[in-house]
Amino acid sequence: MATDNPHWSRNEVEAIVADYFAMLASELAGVRYSKAAHRQSLAVRLNGRSGPSIEFKHCNISAVLVDAGVPYISGYKPRGNFQALLERVVNERLQADKVIDLLAREDADRQIAVPEVADILSVQRPKPLPPKEPVRARSNDWPPVVRAPTNYLEREAHNRSLGLAGNSSCCSLSRPG
Repeated sequence: MATDNPHWSRNEVEAIVADYFAMLASELAGVRYSKAAHRQSLAVRLNGRSGPSIEFKHCNISAVLVDAGVPYISGYKPRGNFQALLERVVNERLQADKVIDLLAREDADRQIAVPEVADILSVQRPKPLPPKEPVRARSNDWPPVVRAPTNYLEREAHNRSLGLAGNSSCCSLSRPG
């Protein structure tokens, strides 16, 4: 049964943020997990919130993480207009729990596997750009955004471009003509 209360309580927000961070830690470490199993487990603890409501809140958590320069879970694309309480809880969690910081650093620095393709440049992706507009307007009474000490999205893009540059220079030395 879905809840009639549209506002998420602090307990609900803390529960969904803790669960999101557990999924994110698994994803960054390369460990398989089931989003559906997490969502079903959360529904019981979140006062009857629906699956779509839980998924939408996951997307809001992703938006807070993007603002902080931290990677987010693949498949939970950032959505704006998130609740100030959600931002506060995510920022508190980022400051208190250094596991995500460590895993994000390891993920950004991980050696990439070079694909076996005839034209390596055909698989190159552009660096992700930050949003032109803030995800939402901030009022002066909201806490400032807590930024990760390192922007892992930018670091990963830089590392990938270095790898691609090294591969293209070694492969272009001798071309059959």
